[in-house]
Amino acid sequence: MTNNNYDFLAHNYTDIIHVKNGYSQIDFKEFLSRHFNRAFPFIENSEIHEKLKLKLKEEYGDIKKTYFIKYVVLEIISISDLKFYQLHVGIAGPYYHQLTDPVFVIKNGDDYILWEGYHRILQKIINNETTINCYLMPL
Repeated sequence: MTNNNYDFLAHNYTDIIHVKNGYSQIDFKEFLSRHFNRAFPFIENSEIHEKLKLKLKEEYGDIKKTYFIKYVVLEIISISDLKFYQLHVGIAGPYYHQLTDPVFVIKNGDDYILWEGYHRILQKIINNETTINCYLMPL
């Protein structure tokens, strides 16, 4: 994350940034609510990640990121169409991806669930971007 974005978060959202094991994280649900002035759809099931991993394995035989790239088409989606399950996001990332790299999204029924790319989504929102490139995988 650029210093400007880090400073923006540290200045405007200090009360919802917490340090855990030396890693600064923001309460993502609260951040979205404040930033967009509305409640954002969250999947509040602590087992959702495991359930999605099992469903991905059943559908595709593996859950490696390469399967997202191999089996799906790159799409552009609105950030406001996403549902989330990760309640905290580190504010120093992304570490392994560029900001312009597509995120990984699962389409489960009518839901678009962000699988991976929370750091990139956070940065896009701070930069007032409304869409993101994604690998969209249907289940």
